[in-house]
Amino acid sequence: MGELLASGRNIGITLAESRLACAEFREQKPTTVGGVAACMALIRPAAREAEGDIVFDDDAIQIIAREVGCTEAEADKFRRGLAKKDPKMMEELKGRMHPEACASLETQLGSLALYGFCKAHAMSYAQLVCCLTWCKVEHPRAFWKGALNNCQSSYRPWVHMWEAWKAGVNPFAKELLRNQKSVYTDARRRKYWDLTPFEQLYQHWHWDVRLGFMDGCYVETEEVVDDAGAQKQKRRFRGVIAASRILTKNKVAICVGTGDEYIDVICSLGTFSGAKRFAKGWVNSDGQGSCAFA
Repeated sequence: MGELLASGRNIGITLAESRLACAEFREQKPTTVGGVAACMALIRPAAREAEGDIVFDDDAIQIIAREVGCTEAEADKFRRGLAKKDPKMMEELKGRMHPEACASLETQLGSLALYGFCKAHAMSYAQLVCCLTWCKVEHPRAFWKGALNNCQSSYRPWVHMWEAWKAGVNPFAKELLRNQKSVYTDARRRKYWDLTPFEQLYQHWHWDVRLGFMDGCYVETEEVVDDAGAQKQKRRFRGVIAASRILTKNKVAICVGTGDEYIDVICSLGTFSGAKRFAKGWVNSDGQGSCAFA
């Protein structure tokens, strides 16, 4: 189980399959429920943006209790006040601390207004993630049948279908609940089989994966030397867009599937839109790159 999580192959695992989660699991390589819980918390904005060593909301409570000299119950009130920027609570906090210490604490805990996890919440999520991971490792066919029927994913529809097919599950099997549709829907779906795989992808965001992956997809690694003379890897690729997230008005984070692996790249928004299905370009070892979309 730990090996799968450490590899970041979390696709299909509810609550832990996002690209951010995959990257965090690769970095932290958790082997216990507690380690998984920490990963679940670390991907939340409150932990990612924290100035101090904060993983769970509980950590903030302990810091406040220590710095203010109060009970953890009082510290939790201050935590919630800081998160909401409550003027009355802020004044009370300033009245109990030296001004410089109070300003330092506010800076350290400035991310509390963002979404975070308490440890109990993270542990609950982690137990589910661990159970699903065990199922994916030990019973992959059952896992993917369950994922296809029940998982509402941030990935494009083809991703789960392709991963299920690689695990030996036919995503078009009639016994899957997702495929038990009305007579009207069945008649409409029959038109699907008259389309080419490319047409299927452009119209439905998936294709008959039993025929194999999309033609022309690849990834190649080359060694390059940067301006400072350091040797780095650059990867060139062409693949099907698996997921995307617009970061700013000029930047987009793209996940591209090539059949054997998924490549994450942050690049210029350029011509990207929801109508695009393919991305071709390159990415450096730091995740920055360039893409053309089609």
